[in-house]
Amino acid sequence: MWRVPARVLSTTVPRHTRKFNVIATDSLSNDVDLDLSGNRKRNENLLLLLEKKSLFASLGGGEKAIQRHTIKNKKLLVRDRINRLLDNVNDRAADGGFLEMSQLCGLGLYGANVQNGGAVCGIGRIKGKECMIIASDATVSAGAMYPITVKKQLRAQEIAQENQLPVFYIVDSAGAFLPLQSDLFADKEHGGRAFYNQAQMSAASIPQIAIVPGSCTAGGAYMATMSDETIIVKNLGYVYLGGPPLVKAATGEIISDEELGGADVHCEISGVTDHYAENEVEAIQIGRDVAETLPIWEEDVLMENHLVKEPLYGIEDIVELIPAANSRCPLPVHHVLARLLDGSEFHEHRAKYGKTLVCGFGRIGGELIGIVANKGPLLGGSADEEKASFVTVGASSSPASLKGAHFLELCNQRRVPLVFLTDIWDEQAMSKTRRGTSGASRDVAKMIAAVANLDVPKITINVGECSGTTSYAMGGRAMGATFVFSWPNSTVSMESGVGGHTAEEGESEQQRRCPVRDSWHGTSRMWDDGVINPRETRNVLIRSLRIARRQLRDKKNSNHLGVLRM
Repeated sequence: MWRVPARVLSTTVPRHTRKFNVIATDSLSNDVDLDLSGNRKRNENLLLLLEKKSLFASLGGGEKAIQRHTIKNKKLLVRDRINRLLDNVNDRAADGGFLEMSQLCGLGLYGANVQNGGAVCGIGRIKGKECMIIASDATVSAGAMYPITVKKQLRAQEIAQENQLPVFYIVDSAGAFLPLQSDLFADKEHGGRAFYNQAQMSAASIPQIAIVPGSCTAGGAYMATMSDETIIVKNLGYVYLGGPPLVKAATGEIISDEELGGADVHCEISGVTDHYAENEVEAIQIGRDVAETLPIWEEDVLMENHLVKEPLYGIEDIVELIPAANSRCPLPVHHVLARLLDGSEFHEHRAKYGKTLVCGFGRIGGELIGIVANKGPLLGGSADEEKASFVTVGASSSPASLKGAHFLELCNQRRVPLVFLTDIWDEQAMSKTRRGTSGASRDVAKMIAAVANLDVPKITINVGECSGTTSYAMGGRAMGATFVFSWPNSTVSMESGVGGHTAEEGESEQQRRCPVRDSWHGTSRMWDDGVINPRETRNVLIRSLRIARRQLRDKKNSNHLGVLRM
């Protein structure tokens, strides 16, 4: 058995035993003057919409496509394949269940719906190992790859590369969606980038396994051949650059799928595939057997036995705390943290300085983390402008930004992962602050630079408005976040203060100039890794942090960090 070198284990985040202060009930009551009227009903309606959209996406291409796939073609649906491949698909995300990524991407794009973006991607456990799953959904346009499909696949590979996750590809695709081929071929972030990523992961000793229970055409053929091990299903799986119709058109030769690129050809003659399966169930079992030979992260085993304290406050009522979109009512951060952190314990950093940004240390799922959360705008940065107005000598225009930059540097130095709760609306606040904009961009730039240079995992949850360039200081996709998730109430716009509706719903002049986009608009374009129920935030964070912990290891030894269990 291979063991992690002791000097490598010493570089991981230590398990602290010191107890932080509990977020007390009286401090919660004084946090902000809460107005909870209407919050529950409004946010419950958003959760019902999230559930409806998720169900629609999970059904793939619809009833007719499902019947053709299962009855005529005699294949398993993509989610059935994933369920059979994973250990505990029905468990909560925090307990090792399937953490699906970007389920709602593709909805409303290209003048139609591309459910799941044409592929189901997510992280699950196979034989106790955390793995990335990238699976074609052949009920959506026969598994054809749209531009959003490519974007989703590349994002999944990026997560796998950053976090050293083995990748399982389940390929059942008709190839590229040719009417949109100009958005699929030739450029850096088009389809070919997937093969670059595969080669890079192989060089980094990240295992890649392909299961072929359907057509594996054109670029999909390279996905199978560039994997470390490939499993193909008899009479269902085919690997070729061009199918029988293309061969006939080019040469006049009539040939069957099986003769051109079936399981017998590739297992006995070409050697393209490694394992022969009589049916899909056997192919998936072979995939699980292959997973048995993969390295397991020793710390993942240790973490499961770590005692985790539950928050003192239930998370069910978190929907009552979420203000209306663009209401300019700050999220009651301490209330939210009391429902997310282990034991509701929080060690706040510079509590009296730059009060519109809350920074501090806590634990989620036993993992020590740094929290950076908006409780108002960064610009101006003082919750008490009356007091700040007479402090002029040496004072910053954005003390919140300076506090944030300093705290980020502390976390980076101490190898502590970061969680950002983003609710930022600054431009309007900047114009109203008594001390104007003097030096503000300089101070915010310091925090943006600190975020960009972080060498620890950073997870962003969009919990409200995300507007203006100052939002880059709160992590997010542009700043290389490890994961980005959104609450259903979140919005995105280039400028704050433009109203609470999307541009498609009775837009004003200001909205036409700078429209507000809701969470559904953003997630359909993969601006995040998925919209989540606020009540699931703690579970999603626990799972994400356990996965991202791999980044804290000594990168020079990343290829030799596993314990191989036979």
